[in-house]
Formats: sequence, C-alpha cells, structure tokens
Amino acid sequence: MCNGFSTRTSAGGAIAVLRPTSTLLDSCCLQFHNNPSDSSPTNLSYILHGTIPDYEVRIHSLGDLTVGASSAGEIVYSLLLLKAAAAAGSGLLALDRRLELGVGGDGIIGRVISVVGKGGVVLGEGIIGWN
Repeated sequence: MCNGFSTRTSAGGAIAVLRPTSTLLDSCCLQFHNNPSDSSPTNLSYILHGTIPDYEVRIHSLGDLTVGASSAGEIVYSLLLLKAAAAAGSGLLALDRRLELGVGGDGIIGRVISVVGKGGVVLGEGIIGWN
C-alpha cells in the first residue's frame, strides 16, 4: 500500500475507502481533516453512491476486518448522513467534535469504519488509514 508508485497525491488527514458488503452501496470514500491552526471540529468529506435513504457512519474500537464490522468492538463514534445531505453523492460536513487523526488511544487510524443502513445492515466496511 505504501510501497511503489501512485499517481494519487496525498491530501493529509485520514481516509477510508470502504468495500461494499451489500448491493445497496456501490462505493464509499470518506476523508477526515483537522485544521492544524486551531481546535475546530473535524471535517468529513465523503463520496457515497447507493440506493438507500439514510446512512450511518460508525467508527469501531477495534481494527480487525477478518471478523467483519459487526464484530469490530463497540462503536466509538457515530454519524448519521441523511439522504437529503448525501443526495449529490458527495459533500463536506463539520462533525460535532474534533477526532484524533492519530494511532492509539483516542486516535481513529487503524480502526474499522462501517456504513450501516436501516435496521443495522452493514453496507460497507474498511479500515481508516493515513491520507
């Protein structure tokens, strides 16, 4: 992943490209950014393509995808994206708090992230990494 050549330029912050686990979600990319000059809340930019009305983004306490998001530990952060907000398939949101974009402790790097639909159905899952 970090070895070799890529034409993609680093944008800083953290990124999660989720693997769809349902036909209701076609693709999902989430990017987290903190302003280094102040302690303002984290910004989330997203690209979501799917056919469900509402999405819930969950960050879990563990970082092991071999067991799937449903067994990835407790949910340490949750965000509801209403279809109205995601109608264009992409956007930018200011979260309600600042997330630690680091490893260990309260950091989100290395944690499982999932997108969940109505009834708790996991639509996509991945691991948060450096961007």
